[in-house]
Amino acid sequence: MSKKKKMITSFIASSMVAVLSLNSFAEAHTYIINNEDTNKDGGDAFIGKPQQNNFRAQTLDAMKPNNLQSYQKDKVFEAPKEKAPITDKVRRSENTISNAKLNDFRMFTTVNMKNNTNERTKAQLKYNGKTANVWVADKHITDKQAQNIGKEFDNKIDPLVKEKFGKPSDVDHDGKVNILIYDIKDDFDNTGSYIGGYFHPRDLYDGPHSNRTEVFYMDTYPAMGEDKNHLKENKVYSTLAHEYQHMVNANQKLLKEKKEDGMDVWLDEAFAMASEQMYLGKALDHRIDYYNQSTSIANGHSLIKWNHRGDVLSNYSLSYLFSQYLRTQSDNGDKIFKEILQDPADTDVALEKAIKKHVDPNMTLGEFMTNFRIALKKKEAKGMHGFKGDPSFKAVNPQPVGELPQRLAPQGSVMFETSKPIEVPKDKDAKIKYKKVK
Repeated sequence: MSKKKKMITSFIASSMVAVLSLNSFAEAHTYIINNEDTNKDGGDAFIGKPQQNNFRAQTLDAMKPNNLQSYQKDKVFEAPKEKAPITDKVRRSENTISNAKLNDFRMFTTVNMKNNTNERTKAQLKYNGKTANVWVADKHITDKQAQNIGKEFDNKIDPLVKEKFGKPSDVDHDGKVNILIYDIKDDFDNTGSYIGGYFHPRDLYDGPHSNRTEVFYMDTYPAMGEDKNHLKENKVYSTLAHEYQHMVNANQKLLKEKKEDGMDVWLDEAFAMASEQMYLGKALDHRIDYYNQSTSIANGHSLIKWNHRGDVLSNYSLSYLFSQYLRTQSDNGDKIFKEILQDPADTDVALEKAIKKHVDPNMTLGEFMTNFRIALKKKEAKGMHGFKGDPSFKAVNPQPVGELPQRLAPQGSVMFETSKPIEVPKDKDAKIKYKKVK
């Protein structure tokens, strides 16, 4: 055979393989497996042994999100075990934070996130507003920037969060919250992730290390930019809305309802990111970006177990997307958040009650969460398997798993593809649900 004929034959053979491969891919069947257990403290469940001779293994994309904000998180602190109320004697003390005047200095107890120790941070009052005081402990922040932060909170963030979620506490009886602006000590330079801000529930009580007033702790570097000499204060406005929801949430659950621990973290964070989206008026693209690139999510990351596998950023992405799925499926839109927050029942009970009232009276919470996982893949314009046509979520792109795990944590989920339909394994645990989505 001539060299030319060999080349033609080789090309035809390669083309046939390509066509067969394309046809095989076009005929792929896509499944989602979800552990419908809604108990965050529950054990992992066995998925069974599906026929895997036709399993289509995938190579997960190892790319990392480019947006710095994709790596932003806030530190979650538990409420103190001893919950002593703040007394009038403490409130009247001359050195309390609430008694300060413009340009006064006060000492705040802050947390060093690198080693989880308490520190003392000296800050100066640079804005004394209607609903907020702004304290500065970073020489790179100007008086004008501090005033801008205070005005944005007074005029936009405060009324928005109060309307959508409820009122904050007022443990020092001054009618304001305090915003402490400083460079939070995190491990950004080594890990690339950083603390954009935090709220500590111990400040609502009279106890060790409490500041005995409502405080948000807001980061300057890198939350306001990586050039310390040209920080942009507007970069933290949405984070302020996020932390304010946490404060309102704590007031409702810890102070009003007197719960020991408050709302489950995963839903508290979901509501906080919903607060961000309400303030910005647009989707949190950095959370979608991280979802798309997360190998932990593709491999079964739990929605409800916070910091599952030590990957809290994947939890943020899942919680955010769940909040938006809940909003779009509810017949009262984002009003469902406040209704759930103000329900004194446990988190999963309050959530299921709201779903039955505003989505489907016959749907359990576990079923709703399975539909959420299907919606991330199908994104249909109508029905349960999408975001009701909201174009913000067209970019959501779940990745098929490279190898099926044997077990899934509560509300852990994977998606996989086969060249032929499969039978649901008879030996799977009862909470494990298989759903064919394509």
